[in-house]
Amino acid sequence: MISHCFDRKYKVRKVFASITAILICCYVIVSNWRWKLREETEYPIEEWMYHPLIACDGNLRAFGHEFVRMGNVKVQGINSAKDKSHKFTKFRFAIPCKDKIPYYRFRYMEEGPLQEWMSELSTFPTDQVYSVSRTRPTFVIQRIEAHNLYHTLCEWFNVFMVSKFLVLDPSSVDILLLDDRPLSLLDNTWDQLYGSIYKIRDISQDDVFKTLVWNIIGYNSPLNFHNLRRVPLINEFHNFFLKAYSIEEKRSFDCGKLDVTIIWRRDYLTHPERQEETQGLVHRKFKNEDEILSVVKSVFSNAHIKTLILENLTMKEQLEVMSKTDVLIGMHGAGMAHIMFLPKHAVVLEFFPTYWGFLRNFKAIADWRNIKYFGWKNKDEANEYKGFYTRIPKQIVLEYATKAKSHLCHE
Repeated sequence: MISHCFDRKYKVRKVFASITAILICCYVIVSNWRWKLREETEYPIEEWMYHPLIACDGNLRAFGHEFVRMGNVKVQGINSAKDKSHKFTKFRFAIPCKDKIPYYRFRYMEEGPLQEWMSELSTFPTDQVYSVSRTRPTFVIQRIEAHNLYHTLCEWFNVFMVSKFLVLDPSSVDILLLDDRPLSLLDNTWDQLYGSIYKIRDISQDDVFKTLVWNIIGYNSPLNFHNLRRVPLINEFHNFFLKAYSIEEKRSFDCGKLDVTIIWRRDYLTHPERQEETQGLVHRKFKNEDEILSVVKSVFSNAHIKTLILENLTMKEQLEVMSKTDVLIGMHGAGMAHIMFLPKHAVVLEFFPTYWGFLRNFKAIADWRNIKYFGWKNKDEANEYKGFYTRIPKQIVLEYATKAKSHLCHE
């Protein structure tokens, strides 16, 4: 009898151990699948149109586990009992549907906004379809890095790419921003590129969207997949962006009249919500600006050389300079995202301090646009100074500036 009980307990423990092992394996597989796309060399946008999830009589169409297009959508707001302002403190989406909404998992983190919205997506009877109040296609955006040019560029690109995939005019789609981030220097660019821009507080309980798109999360933009051999529509996006600002880029260059641009970084409050964390200090600043400028002038003796502090300029002013820049020089930082708007023949010099990894964000954009890129990372702690300043040795500046000129002028 006792032996029989021990055998039974052993079998139960064995089954439990097996189930635990299976769950661990499933977790590992799912985790690897979630990030698999970041390791791929091809972006599968063409495959999305052949294998969408279609439900609710077409009112729900999900593509590539990345984004969703919905029809006849209500945004249902829920107010806190303490909130007397009638603003939404929580919201969920609702669509007309006869059947149960199928389970669907997105590539960007199970705890991410898309998964949350899907888990709370509700339905209403199809015979109760409400009259449409917002007829233009609207993209729902949950911004994560609203004050960072690179991450916002990823979000702008996502809207453009998905618009093209859905055969929509990017300049005519509206944008619904669900976050309530502090005002940013980049906010006006949303208005310049796309249609009307709304915040969730601008939406009423009676609003019904004819077409609503939950867009690809910014971090999951193809621009953030640095192993890709190519990015779809990147040149078209380049043209779309400059056209939105009525800017014509420099089509050719003269080695005797080059345009060289150097980006200086300054301490300022880039992310208001991180004030306690950063104290307004910006990482990755040049320590020896005057020396760098002097060396660049000696190499490009006949060039027009401009130094910029980007946050002091409007986006149009920035683009007017970058679209005509032959050589761009800067420390690693969001401003280097302007590689997207350089002429095709341009050359880039990017510098890194010892305490920062040699990130591929901007090298990848340069590669996708066939722009020549040179990068250098400091390995000598003696070149690092308090306040996140880095001295770039004079000889290094001379070496890399000479490489840039030699590439452009075939010397």
